[in-house]
Amino acid sequence: MKQSIITFAILSLCISSLPSTSAQVTNLPCTFRNFEGFYECFLTALIIPDNEITNYAFTGTHLPGQSHATVERLNIQGSRAYFIIRQAFTSFPNLRVYSFTAAVAGNTMRFQQDAFLNASNLQQIVITGAGLNTIAPNSLAGAPNLQILNLQNNQIASLPHNLLDGATSLVHFNLMQNQLTEINQGFFSRNTNLTIINLNNNQLTNLPQILLSQTRLLTQFHAQSNQINAIGRRFLSNLDALTTLSLLTNACVSQNFVNINPGNINLVHTALQNCYNNYGGSAELRQYRMNLRGSMTLWREDGSLVGTL
Repeated sequence: MKQSIITFAILSLCISSLPSTSAQVTNLPCTFRNFEGFYECFLTALIIPDNEITNYAFTGTHLPGQSHATVERLNIQGSRAYFIIRQAFTSFPNLRVYSFTAAVAGNTMRFQQDAFLNASNLQQIVITGAGLNTIAPNSLAGAPNLQILNLQNNQIASLPHNLLDGATSLVHFNLMQNQLTEINQGFFSRNTNLTIINLNNNQLTNLPQILLSQTRLLTQFHAQSNQINAIGRRFLSNLDALTTLSLLTNACVSQNFVNINPGNINLVHTALQNCYNNYGGSAELRQYRMNLRGSMTLWREDGSLVGTL
């Protein structure tokens, strides 16, 4: 009997000493520094496994007078990560910039559904050269103060129609050097503060006529080096602030227009006449098919949302 008690005690001690998988924490060692005007957590040469269940803790020695609460930027470079590290926004409650650049070769990345949950203070997302190819619908809903979205040089082929619905403060949208083939005509309908849109070096074939109907502060629209063969006749309507329209190297037009103003806008319309003529059944049908994938979204002619069924 005594031997059984001793054996049981030894087994209990061994089991209690095993690590708990449910409480697993992976430490991410920050170099805390002042850089480019931000107090940041700098991470490099990391391999973060594709396991969203893991809890991540940001560690390291802060500069005098600083703390997690004063970190403004998470700067990840030369690493492998498959998803947005959501703990960043609770660990660093005043985070303003989430930056992931120069990923390890072959990296693939995604925005999960609640990727930016608790990111209410976030103003910039910079994810470039990261192999980003999947973006969940409404994944930016937790970042209402986002002003800059830079997803340059990734592998994005499609965009959820409601991606930007919660990002009503957005000013600069950069999706150049991706694989985008079409864009929903109501995609920017809630982003009335936009001033710059960059879609250079994609695979767009048409520009819907009410795509920009709510972006009346827009000054620059760039869509060079696409395959655009059709543009809606009302595409430039109400864009009184527009000064630059870049359409070099496209099928129906190959020209950049600068210093646009109400006095010369008719020259732009004349140059786009072939594009207007080509816009019709085929382009509009493609747009409706995209709206009907998964749910039906209805838009008014001015680009405002009627509703989603």
